[in-house]
Amino acid sequence: MQSLDFNKAFRICNFCYIFQPIQFVISFSSSIMNKHLLQLILGFIILIGISACKHEPTTNTVLGTNLPNNPTDTTNNIPCDSDIVYFNRDILPLLISNCAYTGCHDAATAKEEIVLNSYANVMRTGGIVPFNAGNSKIYKKVIDTDPKDVMPPAPKQKLTTQQIETLAKWINQGASNIQCNYTGCDTTNVNYTGQISSLISANCLGCHSGSAPGGNISLTNYAEVKSAIQQGKLLGAIEHSSGFSAMPKGGQKLDECKITIFKKWQALNYPQ
Repeated sequence: MQSLDFNKAFRICNFCYIFQPIQFVISFSSSIMNKHLLQLILGFIILIGISACKHEPTTNTVLGTNLPNNPTDTTNNIPCDSDIVYFNRDILPLLISNCAYTGCHDAATAKEEIVLNSYANVMRTGGIVPFNAGNSKIYKKVIDTDPKDVMPPAPKQKLTTQQIETLAKWINQGASNIQCNYTGCDTTNVNYTGQISSLISANCLGCHSGSAPGGNISLTNYAEVKSAIQQGKLLGAIEHSSGFSAMPKGGQKLDECKITIFKKWQALNYPQ
């Protein structure tokens, strides 16, 4: 039988400290003990050592939340954290409104083979580098200063500073698909400046702005949004009522809190 190479055995599991204190004993004993018996003893020790060398799977810790290295949907019935950006709540509406529309990055067009209508497609085609917004393709596109390369392209409006910061924060937090149970619906003191303009910007403005707004409905200012609600077009669309084109187009229906805010604004006679 070929003798066992002790040094090679130690290199195989050099991270298991169980071998270090017995190395001297084995070296000393090898000169006086039967070679075959020594090989059996060493083999038994190696099996014990390898079984003890276990490594827990690594996780990325983001703001106290353990997230897998390959981010997936980790839906939990937990309250939303104001310090965390959530994909479905904060990022997907922004992308649907400003990127995933007909002629650009919706599933049918898939311009440059990029589709931005779901978490899976964003991660698969959007060039996202978790924890590194600066190296992520989407982020670099929205901050590009070249009119020929910046996204959304003209005549669409550029993302606001707040929207860009939100996108960067989501990526830098790990670009995960964690979700939360939003329970803090505040419908007090509803006005255009405080709530309505933000909702329109996040969910509608990408399609309903510029020289050729979707459905020939522009929602770029107070007067236009007020008119759309007065005519019944906006509420019918966001409530997905029969006879209306469901909005946001290609995206998830707005949650009941957001719809309630629009209705409350109407009931209060459209305060600015």
